Amino acid sequence: MPKDTDATIIKKYANRRLYHTGTSTYVTLQDLAEMIRRDEAFVVSDARTGEDLTHLVLTQIIFELENQDGQSLMPCAFMRQLIRLYGKDAQGSVPFALEQAMADFCEGRNEKRGAGAQAAYDKSASDAAPGDFKTMREELERMRRRLESIDRALPAERKFRGDTASLSPIGK
Repeated sequence: MPKDTDATIIKKYANRRLYHTGTSTYVTLQDLAEMIRRDEAFVVSDARTGEDLTHLVLTQIIFELENQDGQSLMPCAFMRQLIRLYGKDAQGSVPFALEQAMADFCEGRNEKRGAGAQAAYDKSASDAAPGDFKTMREELERMRRRLESIDRALPAERKFRGDTASLSPIGK
């Protein structure tokens, strides 16, 4: 993940144009999406006031990507649940939980790409070699840690719902 201290400044003008100060060119939302894919950090600021508009522009990029045919990553059920959380006690802990879940997801994807780990996901348990079981155990451990981190991150949500049960099966 890039650091904001090394971030390129993108200025957003009143006419909705985006200006890349590093290259002295105007850019599009698609250009910014490509910068993100290349792990290039940027901060978007209002050209007149200096207000940080990064969150707004990232939301616009996601909106554009979600509206492309076949590009949707967020199911309607997920978005409905997310909308329900706005304005509730859990709003403070949800960003952390989502960041942690995304980091765990990306970490798992990167690990699956390594030396033969994909085989554990493609084979049935009866066909699996001993090394595949090790990979499966590692995946289960990663999932357990993820559940524990979500369990720690969402105490306000559980309190709001009156649910004192833990998400984690540990200690049950």
